Amino acid sequence: MSAITVGHPVALRRPIYGWALHDGFVVARRNLIQTLRVPELLFFSLVQPVIFVLLFAYVFGGAIPIPGDGASSADAANAYRQYLMPGIFGQTVAFAAADPSTAAAGSAGDDGDAAVAVAAAAAAGDDP
Repeated sequence: MSAITVGHPVALRRPIYGWALHDGFVVARRNLIQTLRVPELLFFSLVQPVIFVLLFAYVFGGAIPIPGDGASSADAANAYRQYLMPGIFGQTVAFAAADPSTAAAGSAGDDGDAAVAVAAAAAAGDDP
């Protein structure tokens, strides 16, 4: 009889930025798959920034003074929109970045709750 030797798996070596890019692509791929499976996510991620721009530009636009506005109301509106758009862009990016992490936390919480319920039922001697 001959002996079979099993080698240890070789760990991939990449620079730290390589792993960061790989992990970013994995998260982006999972997020895109989730968006394809739940089309409402795409709708809300496209509509929400538009609603915020319309809300803050036309509803609250005159109520928020910006230091250094122009003398005329057209200059003031232009200054406010230049102030508004980067904020809405940053808010959209922050919400988009937080969405996959909260979804991951939510799915982990569901699995954890189910595991706790099964363990409690097993400890009590009940069939889960």
